[in-house]
Amino acid sequence: HALRAGLLFKAIGDTAAARHVYRSYFDRYKKAIASGRSDYQLMGSGAVAFLLEADLPQLEVIQTLEEFAKTQGPTLERQLCVACLGTLYMRVGDYQKAKQFQQGLGEFFSLIAKLPAGGRSAGWKHLVEAIHLEPKGDSPDFTIPDQLLEVAQTAGRKDFEYIARLFRAQYHGKYGRSDKLAAEYRDLGSPVEDDWMIIGPFKNRSGFLRTFPPEESIDLTEAFKGADREIYWQAASDGVYDGYVDLRELLRPSTWAVAYGVVYVNSPDKRVVQFRLGTDETSKLWLNDELVWQSYRKRDAKLDEHMVTVALRPGDNKLLIKVTNTDRDWGYYLRITDENGEGYPDLQFHPPTGEKEELAVR
Repeated sequence: HALRAGLLFKAIGDTAAARHVYRSYFDRYKKAIASGRSDYQLMGSGAVAFLLEADLPQLEVIQTLEEFAKTQGPTLERQLCVACLGTLYMRVGDYQKAKQFQQGLGEFFSLIAKLPAGGRSAGWKHLVEAIHLEPKGDSPDFTIPDQLLEVAQTAGRKDFEYIARLFRAQYHGKYGRSDKLAAEYRDLGSPVEDDWMIIGPFKNRSGFLRTFPPEESIDLTEAFKGADREIYWQAASDGVYDGYVDLRELLRPSTWAVAYGVVYVNSPDKRVVQFRLGTDETSKLWLNDELVWQSYRKRDAKLDEHMVTVALRPGDNKLLIKVTNTDRDWGYYLRITDENGEGYPDLQFHPPTGEKEELAVR
């Protein structure tokens, strides 16, 4: 609640109120740690989000979490703390210290593998950030994805396996290994983020129900009246190859907003496939201008949370997704797979290529 309140204050330009909310909650948090508390409210996913996303002095947060970690046994709370510290040390440029924490993430992965599937905000995005901030060496260091993949195979968690593969893809993108990046995405059945074209933000007043121009036609040369300015189509290049189109990072303002993404998938034949989606927040999906899925729920994006069976036409197929947002994270995952969750090597994704896109086959 403190994080959400702070973000809403920032959205209306009251940064002083946001800082006051953050500082007040953090001071109470430090007092709770000093009193010896060690419950899930003190170091659960909500606390993790607050500590990593609120505007707080990073070194002070590090000191507080290190004090907490010293008092804990091998619990999930301590492992959440360790995962936080790895990202925080990356932020302040102490890469050696960060790697020490990341070497022990296997225990954290083993603990959360016993829990139901978590969304992107539950911790995955902060590991993505850590990989992004990690300085480049002579070759990629696959410590994080290798630890996660080992746990995934032991626990039989296919969702962890897919995330580990996306982590590997992020390293390939970071090191300019475009062929390996493309191969990983192809095997996962996901468009590379650069293949998506997005537009927004439109103002989110009954945005889920309201029809905005991209639902009627796609013309990449058109501009529209957005939430606070004129908006244009743009590539969804957020600088991180993790399978997630991060609308919050790409579009401003991100509070009370609506955006669209469009991509084409070329199929060599008529084929029944699964669309696997995870969106934050409410969303709709069209295939060849036909609505095939919608969800009116405000929640975190989970990889493969929703599955829709559809038939692709031979040639190009147009995918249009609409995602709304109130506050905090905003974006989506999308994969096209067989019934076992594996991508099709012969499907090809590409962005729209010109004005008033038409389908190759009607």
